[in-house]
Amino acid sequence: MRFAAIVAGLTFVAAPAFAGQQEAPAETRTQASKAEAKKDAEKICKYIRADMSSRRKQKVCMTEAEWIEFNRGN
Repeated sequence: MRFAAIVAGLTFVAAPAFAGQQEAPAETRTQASKAEAKKDAEKICKYIRADMSSRRKQKVCMTEAEWIEFNRGN
């Protein structure tokens, strides 16, 4: 009888500990995906020359993926 009470008590104590372990990775994955989405949506601004005969530079803002595509063409 005493053994059963100890086992039941330990079960109640251990259950929240195991439940917390399952929730942490889900939150981490959600935060990581939000961070990646935010990084993808962030604009990166650079100054580029409109043409080679001018010294004047023009400010252009694009996402990282758009800059990769832009640089493939140049």
